[in-house]
Amino acid sequence: MSKEYNVRAYPTFLIFSPQGELVHRIVGGGDADGFIAKAQKALNPETQYYTMLKKYDTGKPSPEDLKKLVAVAEDAYDEENASKYAAAYLATQKDLYTKDNLEFLSKYIKDSKSKGFELIMKNPKKVDAVLGKGKSNEILGGVILKENIYPGLRTPTANIDSLIAAATAKYPGVDITKSTDLLKVQFYQGTKKWDKFQPAVMAYMKKYGTEVDAEMLNNFAWAVFENCKDPDCVASALVWSKRSVDETKEKEPMFLDTYANLLYKSGKKNEAIAMQQKAVDLVPADKKGEYQATLDKMKKGI
Repeated sequence: MSKEYNVRAYPTFLIFSPQGELVHRIVGGGDADGFIAKAQKALNPETQYYTMLKKYDTGKPSPEDLKKLVAVAEDAYDEENASKYAAAYLATQKDLYTKDNLEFLSKYIKDSKSKGFELIMKNPKKVDAVLGKGKSNEILGGVILKENIYPGLRTPTANIDSLIAAATAKYPGVDITKSTDLLKVQFYQGTKKWDKFQPAVMAYMKKYGTEVDAEMLNNFAWAVFENCKDPDCVASALVWSKRSVDETKEKEPMFLDTYANLLYKSGKKNEAIAMQQKAVDLVPADKKGEYQATLDKMKKGI
């Protein structure tokens, strides 16, 4: 069935008419209300996915109809038809460098052979003038990493520096530095190479720290707490952690816990205990025991 009906993700729900004809598909789970709302579309010929395909294939859909159909095909994980209708839509456009068309192209770039990739590579300055500074690098960089770096990282002997160097040499006109700097941090963290993680995360935060959100700040800070002994690195992590706490107005118990642990590691026992108590007070009941255990250890000087 998965082969016959081109199932590419799980769960996929196939909806048939009483006559056994496939009329609709839903990809992905969700809560009951959300699923019921999606399933309602299967009862209406105007919103049945495969009924819509037949209608457009036998008629003359407008450019806007084609654009909508691409989004519907994407939701159904039907990449073949998504590509087909995307190409049909683009063929109706005289100027591909409008904001709407560039956003459309960038959303449906699948690989370096995609029309959107070629278009942006050809004139990145024009794209940035329309979408904003750095957008061309961001869009192209995502595809370059996906094709040239990510596959190589899955091997046991992966050398991230060599992979980045090769990708940079292949696409010298695209600046992927920001993406690869973050990728190094994540790679060394994931492979537990803490001797390389520390300089990588410090360098990344020095260059891009002001752009890092609270969740990533907490992630970096906790990794340092658990695995780095260098006092300067711990001091930096304490600053990152405090930012995550401040930016979430002391309402995220996980961030408070990280900050408390770093305070304790820095020798600020009383401040650590006060912060951990706030985390205990906020955390849901099913996790309170874990947070309380940390608080008890702090109070005992463990």
